[in-house]
Amino acid sequence: MELELDLEQIYDIHDIYNLLDLYFYNFKTKNIKELEKMFDDKVKLRDWNIEVTGKSDVVAANQDIFDNTGEIQIKRLSTLAHESGLTFSELILTANGEEIKVLDVIVFNDDSKITSIRAYKG
Repeated sequence: MELELDLEQIYDIHDIYNLLDLYFYNFKTKNIKELEKMFDDKVKLRDWNIEVTGKSDVVAANQDIFDNTGEIQIKRLSTLAHESGLTFSELILTANGEEIKVLDVIVFNDDSKITSIRAYKG
């Protein structure tokens, strides 16, 4: 198996960490308008409760989460990012008095837009 690298998708690793910081800030502050700007038109979201595809459906799913959740706190325990835009973030998410351990796998494309968010509980 040969690994091919698309040079157009290589990021400065600091840019990826900055994009993640912005994503998590917008999520915990429930800033749906700024989150929407971060999503690719064909973004996919999957967690332990939902699976949706497309910007409008992902925005609606996030809005539903925000509408049914009080204050959201996010503590990032560790993050690993690759130049290709693939990221892994180990989190403790606190919402409605419940603390949840989460692994977020977020992928950014060459336009710095999020193409995939997969959240694993546990």
